[in-house]
Amino acid sequence: MTTRRQIRAAAIVILVALAYAATRHTVRNHMGWRSMRAGHTVVVVPTVHVADVKVPEVPDVKVPDVKVPDVKVPDVSTVVSASQDTAGDADDNDSDNDKADNDDDDDSHSPAASQHGGDRGMRTVTIGRQLRAARDTAAPMHVKVVYGVGSLHIAPADAPWLYNVHLAYNRPDKAQNIQYDTVAHTLSIGGGPKSDNISIGKRNDSEDSDLRVGLARGVPLDLQVEFGAGDAVLQLGGLSVQELQVSTGASDATVRFDTPNPVVLDRLKFEVGAAGFKAIGLGNAHARMLDVEAGAGDVDLDFSGRWTADMAVDLTAALGAVHIHVPPGVVLESTGGKVVIGSSDDRTGGTAGAGAPQTPGGPLYHLRVHGTATLGSIDYDRQVANP
Repeated sequence: MTTRRQIRAAAIVILVALAYAATRHTVRNHMGWRSMRAGHTVVVVPTVHVADVKVPEVPDVKVPDVKVPDVKVPDVSTVVSASQDTAGDADDNDSDNDKADNDDDDDSHSPAASQHGGDRGMRTVTIGRQLRAARDTAAPMHVKVVYGVGSLHIAPADAPWLYNVHLAYNRPDKAQNIQYDTVAHTLSIGGGPKSDNISIGKRNDSEDSDLRVGLARGVPLDLQVEFGAGDAVLQLGGLSVQELQVSTGASDATVRFDTPNPVVLDRLKFEVGAAGFKAIGLGNAHARMLDVEAGAGDVDLDFSGRWTADMAVDLTAALGAVHIHVPPGVVLESTGGKVVIGSSDDRTGGTAGAGAPQTPGGPLYHLRVHGTATLGSIDYDRQVANP
């Protein structure tokens, strides 16, 4: 008689057998097994169903706006060096000629300069010297500017400077020279025995370079300017110019005396190359003698201003045209000269065209011109810029 325990055991065996058969059927269908080889082990991992767990929502956190101030990033190709002479200098000389000397020679040795030493972009240098009237006005200051390509501007300096110089250039491989010698009372810019002349201008583009020179009023000046190509403006009105020599190449240059020169200009010379040249307000220059050598360019000489004495002009025009503008109160006199395959035309009207003296009851001043034109022309009129 089969006991209840035996029936229970048989039922368990049957259930185990059925479970085994079902498991084999599921594995074979879902895992793509067609056969089992001896020695292989099959691991059956049961599928665990995890009940859905609802994750609580995290509210959005609003991050306050942080305003970052605009920061202007400087041009990494720019070096700025500022120097000022003081009473404590060892030798009292100012220089900016890339030497490690003891005075104001700090352009290439400044932190900014060393930071961009390998960069071949634009450089800027600013250097100046304070005016000490008791010493700096006792003797003339000699100023020589030798400039290659770019923009040049010379004008009176604001107090308290004897001079200040701002130079922008793009030739870091060429040593720039800005040096003041207190013994000789000489300011040299761009030329010297130990330095190449400043050759400025990126791809000969005048907009890429700039030289600005300020000179003190009340200091006697002997000024020499040699300029290559580009644009130059020399605003000399109000400066005490004793001597002035200007040489230009293929450049457009203007020399202005908008206000009277406080001293007599003993020597005035213009050497003009192949571009345009204007001199305005020459009556304010208070020059006794003017020497002009004009090349293939167009030259305008305006003698307006307040005259104090007669003036003589020695003029040579080759290929180019020279226009001389004579103001009222001044009589034009031709003192010789010649024209070789050129022309000369006087439309001033002589003494009658001069009109009344500049100063009531004063003299009629005389402009005496010795003009020679070779394949060029010289003409005279009264179309002055400043009557």
